[in-house]
Amino acid sequence: YARDEATPLQRAAGGGDAAPAFTGPAVAVSLPDPPGEPENFAVNVVSGQLDISAAWDALDGATSYKLRWRQAGGEFAAGNAITTADTNKTITVSGYGEWEVRLQGCNDAGCGPEVEQEATLLEPPGAPENFAVSPVLGKLDLLATWDALSSATSYQLRWRQAGGEFEAANAITVTGDAAVITVSGYGQWEVRLQGCNDAGCGPEASQTVDVALALNLELSQARDDDGNVRPRTITATWDPVPGAASYTLTWRPVGQPSQAPGQQPGRSTRQSGGEGTNGEGESQFTVSGDWMGIDFTVLDDGEYRAQLQANDEDDEVIAQDDASVNQDPNQADTTPPRMVRGEIDGSVMTIYFSEPLDENATGGYFCTYVQTWHCKSNIEMEINGSKVTVDYQGILRATEGLYVATGYQIGSSHSTSLRDLAGNKVWDARYLRLNNITGRPFVHPVRTVSALFGPSGVAISSDAGADRTYVNGDTVRVTLAFSEAVDVDTTNGTPRLKIDLDPAEGGEKWADFTGGDGTRMLEFAYTVAAGDHSTEGVAVLQDTLELNGGTIRSASASGVEDARLRHEGLDHDPVHKVVTPTTAAPTLFSASVTESTLTLTFSEPLGAAPSLANTAFTMKKTPQNGVEKTTSLSGTPAISGATVTLTLANPVLDTDAGVMVSYEKPTSGTANRLVDAAGNEAASFTDEPVTNTRDTTKPRMVRGEIDGDTITLFFSEPLDENSGGGGDYYRLTLHYYFSSGNPHGYCGENKVGFTTEPREVYVKGDTVVVVGLQESGRWRAAAGQQNFNNFLYIADTTAPADQRLRDLSGNHVSTPKVWSGDILQTRFMLLDNVTELPSPERATVDGDRLTLTFDAPMDGSSKPAASAFTVKVGNSAVNLASASPVRVNGRNVTLTLAAAVAQGDSVTVTYTKPSGSPLQNVVCEDAPGFTDEPVTNLTGTGPTVSTVAITSDAGDDDTYGIG
Repeated sequence: YARDEATPLQRAAGGGDAAPAFTGPAVAVSLPDPPGEPENFAVNVVSGQLDISAAWDALDGATSYKLRWRQAGGEFAAGNAITTADTNKTITVSGYGEWEVRLQGCNDAGCGPEVEQEATLLEPPGAPENFAVSPVLGKLDLLATWDALSSATSYQLRWRQAGGEFEAANAITVTGDAAVITVSGYGQWEVRLQGCNDAGCGPEASQTVDVALALNLELSQARDDDGNVRPRTITATWDPVPGAASYTLTWRPVGQPSQAPGQQPGRSTRQSGGEGTNGEGESQFTVSGDWMGIDFTVLDDGEYRAQLQANDEDDEVIAQDDASVNQDPNQADTTPPRMVRGEIDGSVMTIYFSEPLDENATGGYFCTYVQTWHCKSNIEMEINGSKVTVDYQGILRATEGLYVATGYQIGSSHSTSLRDLAGNKVWDARYLRLNNITGRPFVHPVRTVSALFGPSGVAISSDAGADRTYVNGDTVRVTLAFSEAVDVDTTNGTPRLKIDLDPAEGGEKWADFTGGDGTRMLEFAYTVAAGDHSTEGVAVLQDTLELNGGTIRSASASGVEDARLRHEGLDHDPVHKVVTPTTAAPTLFSASVTESTLTLTFSEPLGAAPSLANTAFTMKKTPQNGVEKTTSLSGTPAISGATVTLTLANPVLDTDAGVMVSYEKPTSGTANRLVDAAGNEAASFTDEPVTNTRDTTKPRMVRGEIDGDTITLFFSEPLDENSGGGGDYYRLTLHYYFSSGNPHGYCGENKVGFTTEPREVYVKGDTVVVVGLQESGRWRAAAGQQNFNNFLYIADTTAPADQRLRDLSGNHVSTPKVWSGDILQTRFMLLDNVTELPSPERATVDGDRLTLTFDAPMDGSSKPAASAFTVKVGNSAVNLASASPVRVNGRNVTLTLAAAVAQGDSVTVTYTKPSGSPLQNVVCEDAPGFTDEPVTNLTGTGPTVSTVAITSDAGDDDTYGIG
């Protein structure tokens, strides 16, 4: 060290003494550098989470690593940094979006340069909004719609029947904001939706809808007997629905809000008939299942919309339809109220009218027929809306089974009469048959008679003992509690009801009436037989009480009023079990045959019998000729659980009767006998009856749709694909219904009907496709859903039997007819029209002829003026010819131009729908307008056929012979 006199090294304190110069040996000192730039720095994200995982290669000279991060465009916050000695680390950020992550290596000399990676944390979409599901009436299709989610790249839909499971097949993925899904059956369905992206799928939204069959509801303005319109009165008619116990018709003015989706309209409190309201101006009638029409009166003119629902016995909707009708405006209410239904219960009569009545006008009287006419003028009436109640107070009394009718009479001596709120007197020229609901005895909900009885009025009243079991020879007793004392007559038969032992096959047994005559409590008993067992307990089957030739009648009504047989059931009761001793042999429970398959069901599972031969069994049947014969068996019997299956050499026909089976247990061998798991051998049996379960049910149409000239029919079961006869023997009657007022040719008719022979018929499974409709040589097809409906009736009964449509069992398709009043009418089915409105499939021009070819035949009698079309050549409009510029022929609409186009010209055509004579197809559907439709220019592309002629000479007789 050489002392610098100007600025020497000196002591910090104590006078600032300077250090003297000195010399000595040299010392080496190492000064480290900070680390370099990290290599292979990479980041990864986990979809739907706020974690970022970072990894890098170990860096020479680094003793630690520093990570810091920030949201794109933001600042590096103090809390968004960590130091680690590892070469990987997972950090948690504060939100979704774009993030920058920086890394640098560090040591005692400091930290080196940073490297940076970007990471995108994608958030799963939120819950869908405005999710709605609408059934397509009469089809198994559901339309689902929702608002698009900005963060969703796709959507997942899944669906299940109410109470069921979500199956893998019932799910789809779509990218739009709407989808049509097809469910597998009618009933209530739940549909769920969730939005998805690369981060996963978000929360689900759910909707539940009813999928119902289509009804054919028609509304029209009601008319009186002279054919005059009855103002403010609407006639509703519909086709009957199999299984319908009632119909509910609901109506409201168009434009008035209806109930929320999935909400059922307010039901009338009457079981059948009666008018009610849900408090929002929506009115309704509920009528019994044998009705096919009704008149109802509305409060104002204008357009009304009605919905009809068919309900089963459990009040579940099984079919529905809706329609609208427009009432003539400014019509004063001159329609007299009419009786629409009535009922009588003893001396109390209730009549329901077509509209509310004036509660202050109670004149007139009813003439009521109960074995004779009773016309009483001073009977008090109670009026409540459209309901009138008359209590005859014993002057007359209906008993069950009697025909009862009534009619209203104004009477000349009365100044007032029943009338509506507008003052119209009740229409008195009609007698109405009453529904006689006079109280009959019925199985009554009992709560106080005995602790044995629950709310159903049905009880198992025998004592199973301390072990809660019945064995062979014990008696199971069931008691029904009626609403009043009843008399039981067993002269011609013994009433009985059915109990159920498990397993279900062969577990149903009849319990016969044994006592209680003259009381409210009737007892039924079953004696346990060998082989019976019920590990889950005895059950009583609902509505199985039957008279079986006997009678059950009120004890206080002179033997006139039969008891109602309906009753509740009881589930399997574990305190009433039935057991079979282990030493009991298996016994035959039941035997059934379906064509060539004979199935024997025993009381318990059987052991294997590999040497069992079919010769141990004998089967007999009696064909239509009345001569009993033995049916041969083939193959080896198969044992599975409690069933033995045998194969017949010849099938049992549905016309065969007296089918019986016998079993003769072998006299030797141990592997050829029917035994249970404990080795107990089944006894021989002779001529046990066999149930013939051959399919005799005719297939029926369940729905259909029409697309142009193609009709697709869906049947209740698969059909024989060799039946149908192509188009040769197939007949169907097709009716088109049009809105009135159309001025174009036959399209002005209200109905067009014809019988057609299709060009081709294809049968595949339960679907029949009919292609090509011919009528008087003119091709007919449906078009879009603008102003008509299509109805169909299969009428192939004129075809040979081997050509008619039939199922796999040979049953021909049902061609039902239904009664409407006193007229036998052919039943038609509404076809869903899936055809689009007529539109051009292509457009071509050749010289001065521009041809538009449509996707359906067009009506030649409806020809627009030339002003409806604009033809452009090279973006400049050109004129059409002055004479006959527009022609319509079949599917082609031809425009003749004033001048021919040149080869290579660019041509477009525009059609603006005119107010009169628009382009329309043969069923009066107007073609929508289109703009600048491209036209293919065929001008000069090659020679074309200019004329067609037969040029040979057929001779003077105008005929050709062979050769």
